[in-house]
Amino acid sequence: MSIALTAGQVHLWLMPYGDITDDQLSPYWFLLSQAEKEQAPRFLFARDRRRYVATRALVRMVLSRYAPLDPED
Repeated sequence: MSIALTAGQVHLWLMPYGDITDDQLSPYWFLLSQAEKEQAPRFLFARDRRRYVATRALVRMVLSRYAPLDPED
């Protein structure tokens, strides 16, 4: 399903980071590029790693709604 963005329109996408667990992130790893997978472990704190993975996956999923691409691409 594709979403159209018309002139003068803004879409806002949110993800509540505070409730995300490592188990919930496991499906998102398949969406990340190799560079993103290598970057994630570099964060010192687990909450920052979770936030990074969730954010990158959300960006990929949202952009795939606007462009004819799979989130993995």
